[in-house]
Amino acid sequence: MNVKPSCDQIALANLFKCVLYNGCANGTEKVRLGATVFQCMESNCKAEFTNLVLTSGEKYLSCVTRNSPQTYFTRCTGEPSTNIWNTNKLGLLLLSRKALSDTNAVEFYPDYTNVFPQGYLQAKVDANNLNVVCVHAIQYLPITFEFPPVSDLFPTYADQNAFEMQDLVKRFASVEPLVLLGDMNVGPGAPSVSPLGLSNYEILTSVFDTKVVKECTFCSTNPYTGGEFVTNAILDHVLVNGDIKIRRIKVVLKPNDFALGEQNLPLSDHYGVKAVIKIQPKRRKEINRTAKMFKELFKAQLFTTTEYA
Repeated sequence: MNVKPSCDQIALANLFKCVLYNGCANGTEKVRLGATVFQCMESNCKAEFTNLVLTSGEKYLSCVTRNSPQTYFTRCTGEPSTNIWNTNKLGLLLLSRKALSDTNAVEFYPDYTNVFPQGYLQAKVDANNLNVVCVHAIQYLPITFEFPPVSDLFPTYADQNAFEMQDLVKRFASVEPLVLLGDMNVGPGAPSVSPLGLSNYEILTSVFDTKVVKECTFCSTNPYTGGEFVTNAILDHVLVNGDIKIRRIKVVLKPNDFALGEQNLPLSDHYGVKAVIKIQPKRRKEINRTAKMFKELFKAQLFTTTEYA
């Protein structure tokens, strides 16, 4: 079967040659490129990168940003709908033991072409009417690799991240009960962990409740992050809204938690966060409200009785 390419392969080849010529990458990398490589591409290969953006769809660009140079031509030149490496551009998966309904995948910028598309998965857990939103926000950086009109709206990824935090608040501040979880790419500090994009993170915590883990979720000890030059950060969070309490929370899926053959490796460049939550049943909520009402009424009657006794 002939598979129609989803990109201009000449444009890709020209960008690839420019990247190699300028030393941005050597072409044999087995992991996806980091921010420094894209900054090198932005500085030295702007024309080639722009041409690729103009001649290729967003799904293809997403594949380039999520794969390594070594696999660009094998994984990213096929039709996206038939290529497993290019089917989940938001990089999100939501699993549940209970049935889900009202599922939806939402992009923050559905009308624009993004180099790094971001968004969230939305669903309702039927068993307890719980609303769940699984988020992947843009990285917090003082630069951007996006193109107009996105780069005109947000001069840096830090600005773009702030907009995404505000958008989540705008959309879900009135939704209850709600669990908002995922990679926010910003977070507070902790012992041996520096805050990153704290003002952006506080946009969320000004509305939603949370408990913060005490160790990094994006760590220099993770072999997928780039090692010793990585700044440890708490980027992954569980937040709630409504009659929900977070009872326990901890970092999971670290290297010692999972074995791949003879190697102990994490599942991702981010460690996971596991939370135990308690949802107050609707009937209990109504009972508590009624009890409080009678208590206040009893106080008022007692006051009236003693006042005129």
